[in-house]
Amino acid sequence: MANLKAGFIGIGNMGMPMAKSLLQNHFEVTVFDINPAAMAEIARLGAKVAASPAELARQNRIIITMVKDETQTDRIIFGEQGLWEMLQEGSTLILSSTLNPDYCRNLYQKAREKGVSVIDAPVTDPSGPAHVLGCLTIMVGGDKEAVDGVWSVFQAMGKNIFYLGRIGNGQICKLVNQINAFNIGVVTRESLNMGVKAGLDLKTMVEALSTGLGSTRGLQNMAEMLRSRQPATQDNSSLQKPKAPPQGKMGVRDRLLALELAQTVGAQMPVAHFINRLEDESLYADYTKALSEYLS
Repeated sequence: MANLKAGFIGIGNMGMPMAKSLLQNHFEVTVFDINPAAMAEIARLGAKVAASPAELARQNRIIITMVKDETQTDRIIFGEQGLWEMLQEGSTLILSSTLNPDYCRNLYQKAREKGVSVIDAPVTDPSGPAHVLGCLTIMVGGDKEAVDGVWSVFQAMGKNIFYLGRIGNGQICKLVNQINAFNIGVVTRESLNMGVKAGLDLKTMVEALSTGLGSTRGLQNMAEMLRSRQPATQDNSSLQKPKAPPQGKMGVRDRLLALELAQTVGAQMPVAHFINRLEDESLYADYTKALSEYLS
């Protein structure tokens, strides 16, 4: 690896394990986040802390951003003390947030004038909430030469890395993943809800389904989670309010981006539109209650 140094902005739910993976693979990592606790946590593991995106850009020629959306991405790039003015010629900016493909393409064109490469590299985590380090699936779009130059960064964070062609194509693949995951998740909850209403124990049912033809990655992750859980008894369930069960739903914004993409390219998505309108929280209340009892 020619350059084991990278800056990372956005140490959140996904960004934290990504930054940890870089450290685990002997990268010198400089981080920035608006959450001081997150920066303190990763600093204890050996990361350096920057006072601003601008300071981070002065110190690094490879920068990864993993923030919420286009608004936050714009803020860390073009806002006060943002990256833009301090980006060095020859730097590479890796956008790992889920973003509109056109946003990435517009930024790519603007950055070319500064001699800066922009790559989109959104991620998905097959390990689910466990966030096993280094096992991400990474979907990459951008100029091949620029991508090859930072391939070691992707190898440090991911197990399955796919080069998909021009800038923005990584985001397109991520949106396909997101709408597919959302649709499957709703169908899975509907099926499990039927089993619970028919009197089956949730954990045993999930174990059985996770080994069958109808299994999904979500079912397998749920089975793993439930193996160490027992339903709450009357005595212990009163000790704390049941936690809201994880629904496996991607954000509303990701769904809308995917449906917007479908409209742009003329792809018919009747099933996705129908599922998007379902009020599944109330439809599948028995499943939700059963899962809450295991998670209490």
